Amino acid sequence: MEENVLEVAIKKFLEEMGEDPSRPGLSETPERYVRALRELFKGLETPKPELKTFKTEYLLGENDLIVVKNVSFSSLCEHHLLPILGRASIVYHPKRDEVIGLSKIPRIVKWLAKRPMLQERFTAMIADEIMKAGARGVYVLVRAKHSCVAVRGVEDPDVEMITEAVRGTLEANPSLLERARKLVLD
Repeated sequence: MEENVLEVAIKKFLEEMGEDPSRPGLSETPERYVRALRELFKGLETPKPELKTFKTEYLLGENDLIVVKNVSFSSLCEHHLLPILGRASIVYHPKRDEVIGLSKIPRIVKWLAKRPMLQERFTAMIADEIMKAGARGVYVLVRAKHSCVAVRGVEDPDVEMITEAVRGTLEANPSLLERARKLVLD
């Protein structure tokens, strides 16, 4: 089987770092690394999951909120291409007669994460997708640990980055936003 250009580049990288890419522990690493990268970048290649909504048989209250909490994700820091591991929590203000399918929200979070990312942009993108699906308002909180902080530079594995995005009725109504934050933080 012919080596692909990425495998050749990774072998060259290992050589440049002073390693022997043909030694027993590393001989299959370029192929494994390329497979891992393809998985970490798959959000760029796969179609966006549809955020389906469903009509409800009953009317939701004017101030009802729906919470999808602690959706785990992995991504890559676009500055260093090192892993980011975290959780996203989403609170949305549904239409009175329509909700977003529960499984669709984690799917969109995981799809958005599978690309090089800045956490701030990732958080905003989640909020924007939920709004496009028909929510009246949304609050997104993302907590993540970045390997680029944990293993290089300041080398502090305990640093956690927290980002928020607020849209629609939750942005316009401070008491609704406060309720959303409390639901996520408790």
